[in-house]
Amino acid sequence: FMKKIVHLGLACAAVVVLFFVFPGSSTPEEKIQKRLLQMERDFSRGNGRLCSKGLTDDFRDGTSGIGKADFRSILAQMVLTEKDKNTNQFLYRVVLPVEEMSIAVDPADPTRAHVDLVAVFEKLSGEEWRLFWKAAVSGDLIEGKDGWQIRQSTHVTLDGKPFR
Repeated sequence: FMKKIVHLGLACAAVVVLFFVFPGSSTPEEKIQKRLLQMERDFSRGNGRLCSKGLTDDFRDGTSGIGKADFRSILAQMVLTEKDKNTNQFLYRVVLPVEEMSIAVDPADPTRAHVDLVAVFEKLSGEEWRLFWKAAVSGDLIEGKDGWQIRQSTHVTLDGKPFR
């Protein structure tokens, strides 16, 4: 019986090592999804510096015209002014439903990809999160030394009002 437990423990350890030590075994689509979900977490924590790591230095949103520096500045201003007075919690979060994400790596150039997703921005009101803005987002990504990053995007408002 002890031998089986030891073997099970070794098998679990091997899975953990393969998953965390060798993340390079992920497909490009999985790496892109992981990057986007990390950006989701970083935005929701109000961390513009980390969130903007998912954007290339020459990033541009074709709908609003903002670039990476603008994005970081806007998020930094929001974090300073949009906090709960009692808990100091950032009042906004974004949810990127995975089931509404479509990722296509360019077969002719595997360092380029396109993503279509829905971004649901919510604002904390009392104890509950309420829809603030919902947008359909399209973006082009490139893979470089910093992993997959969004180079350009466009968006269409589905509900609510965009940030000003």
